[in-house]
Amino acid sequence: MEKDFKKDNSSESHVCNTCIKEIVDISRILIMRDKDLGPHLMFFHFFYPCWDWELLCQQFPNLKIDQVGFSFPESMGMSEDSIQKLKSRLELWA
Repeated sequence: MEKDFKKDNSSESHVCNTCIKEIVDISRILIMRDKDLGPHLMFFHFFYPCWDWELLCQQFPNLKIDQVGFSFPESMGMSEDSIQKLKSRLELWA
C-alpha cells in the first residue's frame, strides 16, 4: 500500500482537505500516519485559511506527519532557487 501513496500524482486532480475544492495551483501535500502506521494522504491549498497549522493539529491529534511536499502545475514556472527555498524553509510549514 505504501507504494500507492508515493506514486506520481501529477495528472490527477487534488482536492483540498479543508475547503473540499479542487486545487489548481500550488498545494501542500502531507502523508500522515495513524497509530497503526496506516497512511493518510492529504492535500491543502497553499495559503490560509485552507492551510492552518493549528487547526490541522486540532483536527488530527492522533496522526503524525510522515512526509511533506509541495505540488504545482508544470505550466507554473519556478526557478531552481525558489524550489530550493520551498524544500529548506521550515517556516513555510508553520
